[in-house]
Amino acid sequence: MVKQSIQRVRRHTGLREDQLHQRPMIIVVTKWDSWRSLLPDVADEPPFVEIANASIKVLDGHRIENVSKQVGDMLREYTTEIVAAAEGFASSVSFLPVSATGHSPELDPSTGSFGIRPRDLSPYWVEVPMLYSLSRWGSGMIGMSSAAALHRSANPKLTKGNAARTAVATRGYRTDQAGPRGQE
Repeated sequence: MVKQSIQRVRRHTGLREDQLHQRPMIIVVTKWDSWRSLLPDVADEPPFVEIANASIKVLDGHRIENVSKQVGDMLREYTTEIVAAAEGFASSVSFLPVSATGHSPELDPSTGSFGIRPRDLSPYWVEVPMLYSLSRWGSGMIGMSSAAALHRSANPKLTKGNAARTAVATRGYRTDQAGPRGQE
């Protein structure tokens, strides 16, 4: 499926086989709940960072990129052809794990069918691929920390006095910029 998508994009954009696509490619790796044991170092918490003295959060860009690297390395071990195809196509490739339910279906002894109890639902990172995409390539709509711009709220630039520059989504700011894109 990845190779077919790549071929379609190449055909419709006129991109030659020896050219890298300059747009980002995010590969959403589903069923995290089934294979999370392969990456025990990946934490379950959402990838957001609180801003010191402010009531807002931004995406933890460093953590997302670290998880993407770990997932990419794991995929290289099990599905080399998918990683090779993606990296041979786009100049920027991210591999993000998600789980819609966070839990595998269980057998209901009374009905004999499989299902998930609503109380057991615990989605994992389902919003992250879209938020990450918007934060990296969407004109500053979503705030995102980077290793240089934020170190777990220790950056003195990120205080209540200038927290407006780190607003998430509604104001269109990023933590590594002084104002909205194009209006620094």
